[in-house]
Amino acid sequence: MIRSMTEGDIDKCIELGHAMHQESYYKHFNYNEEKLNKFLKLMISNPLQYCTLVCEHNKIIVGFFLGVSSEQWIGTDKMSSDLACYVIPEERGSIAGIRLIKAYEQWARDIDVKEIIIGVSTGINTKRTSSLFKHLGYGDEAFSFRKRI
Repeated sequence: MIRSMTEGDIDKCIELGHAMHQESYYKHFNYNEEKLNKFLKLMISNPLQYCTLVCEHNKIIVGFFLGVSSEQWIGTDKMSSDLACYVIPEERGSIAGIRLIKAYEQWARDIDVKEIIIGVSTGINTKRTSSLFKHLGYGDEAFSFRKRI
């Protein structure tokens, strides 16, 4: 089941976020639970700007999705981008990830977003995730590069 995140879900999402952090490219960066707690509260309280979703299986949160909308820098059309999408390893390959993304797309339609930008920067299952995005109709016309300094 996919539903909007509530403040009661924050501790579990912080726990899952820590698991994602430890498994990902970002594990060398700090993980600040206090900052994340405040940010998730802000996101939950602003549902027209932020998408906050959880995926439950047997009443246990097994994944989450965070997204943000903003106007294009060149005009007033809205775009949206994912901030994080995480599904616990035991649920990967299930329908959980697809349902989270579909719910995100519905949120974007509901707030009149013209374009969704989604990607995988964690280094977790990049080929499989890229294939999923393509299967869901996303193109790979844009590329990102990064360099640690």
